[in-house]
Amino acid sequence: MKILIADDHPIVRRGLRQVLESDPTMVVVGEATNGDEALELARTLEWDLAVFDFSMPGRSGLDLLDSVKREFPGRPYGTDLVNPDFAAYAGAFGAHGEVVSRTEEFADAFERALESGLPAILELRIHPEAVSPRATLTEIREAARSSA
Repeated sequence: MKILIADDHPIVRRGLRQVLESDPTMVVVGEATNGDEALELARTLEWDLAVFDFSMPGRSGLDLLDSVKREFPGRPYGTDLVNPDFAAYAGAFGAHGEVVSRTEEFADAFERALESGLPAILELRIHPEAVSPRATLTEIREAARSSA
């Protein structure tokens, strides 16, 4: 599969390329740093899938998406990662990456990160309600409504 990547962050482009090309059936045929470059590459290169960032300088990813849909109907495309796996990103760059979803897991994960001797990302996944150690989002909203 031939893939076109557009993102204004070099480290993201590099990481995407590395992850995608770890599959021998995929090859990145072009990289763009903004929406205008991406559209130009889309018009000149042969590609099967486009992956691009929504927030780039110049032509935004949303504008780019409209153009790609119009000019290349039926082709698949991908946009920003909504919930990226930061631990996997870390691994793609040779770093230590780990997901921690419970408080009691943190200490051991931290130790493993230190022992790895590598740059590390510990992705802390918490419930969206848990915006503070002292109160949930719902409790904060209720307190604000009752004081109004």
